[in-house]
Amino acid sequence: MCISLFKRVFTAGVIYCLAVNAAFSTPLSETNKNLAWQRWLKNQIELHPDVIAAKQQLKARLSLADGRSQPLYNPELETEFERLDNTNNYRLGISQTLDIWDKRGNRRQQADFIRLAAKQAYLQTYQQKLAEALSVLTTYQASKARFLLAQQQEQQINTLFTLIQNRQQAGDLGQVEVNFSLASLAQRLNETALAMADFRRAEAQAQELFSNFPSDKSVIPTQLWQVTTGSIVDKPLSETVDSHPRVLLAKAQWDVEKEAAELARLDTKADPTLGINTGRDGDEDIVGLSFSIPLNVRNNFSAERRAADEQALAAEAAYLATRRQQQYQIQATANIAQQYQKKLQRLKFLLQQSNEESLTLLEQQWQTGDLGTNEYLIALQQNMVGALSGIELQEKLQLAVIDWLKASGQVTTRILPPGSSD
Repeated sequence: MCISLFKRVFTAGVIYCLAVNAAFSTPLSETNKNLAWQRWLKNQIELHPDVIAAKQQLKARLSLADGRSQPLYNPELETEFERLDNTNNYRLGISQTLDIWDKRGNRRQQADFIRLAAKQAYLQTYQQKLAEALSVLTTYQASKARFLLAQQQEQQINTLFTLIQNRQQAGDLGQVEVNFSLASLAQRLNETALAMADFRRAEAQAQELFSNFPSDKSVIPTQLWQVTTGSIVDKPLSETVDSHPRVLLAKAQWDVEKEAAELARLDTKADPTLGINTGRDGDEDIVGLSFSIPLNVRNNFSAERRAADEQALAAEAAYLATRRQQQYQIQATANIAQQYQKKLQRLKFLLQQSNEESLTLLEQQWQTGDLGTNEYLIALQQNMVGALSGIELQEKLQLAVIDWLKASGQVTTRILPPGSSD
């Protein structure tokens, strides 16, 4: 019974550890199931308050851009009435300021960049929330696997403790072996409690993030983890960097500031106002023309122009810094994911060397007395550590892949169907 429990513990760890091999290389035929999971995740992301807030901010910025595209000056209606003796004199006219420097064209161009920046800001928030969701699900699954493995190990040690007590009563073992097995059981109870607490925290975090968290949706489909060493570097780095929403947002903000600087320069130039009016003065009908233009003598608005130029330079520097930072993040996260992938493949090879025959031999040596109880318990603990290492390494690999997807701006395109964030 003891050895069967040990096999179950060992097999559970090996299966969890080696599952990533299938997840990263074996295509699934359950396309409909995967699409259902993707639709569920998409719905959960779009219902999150952070994404809803980002959506409303997007709409507000698009409305602001629409306003920037409108004509700069409205016509003005002018009226004048005068009563002189028994005569009513009046005038009625209309005037229009002319945009002779095409400031509206500049504002329209700025509006286009505002729309682009607004869209990229929303996509960045959407991608960050999606990456957070994937990380939460990954941590939840890993903590659950550790908890179940700890429970099985606790059951195994408990069964072994009963066998040791029976052998002590039969005179095969002494009190030292009983005490050692009791200490191992106490250690396992503590580790099980810690694993349970860790799992419950991960579960609470998942329930907080997802408004609907059914157990069958907690497992990320393996097809979505098909990211190999080759696919991590399957695009030119410059292309990946320049297509990232964060970089595109910084670039659009720079373009907005450049247009604002140009507009500030145009604002130093005055626009004339033309008007036409008609009316009656005494017994005579009159028609008049008017012309006015501001005289930028006391204030030529040069300070505002300089400030706008400095803002544009600051936005350019921010864009270059963002681009450089994103480039190194992509390189670092890709290297980390590749290293974890290599280590997991190495661990898979090592675990395959430990087969059930060797485990059976280990148990037989303990039963015959060739292996002491202390050594046997240490061997069991070492195998437990190996299984837990497999779980932890897979978790770190998946989290590293998520970090790479986020750094390269591919979370949405790789995890959700096309158009999911529109």
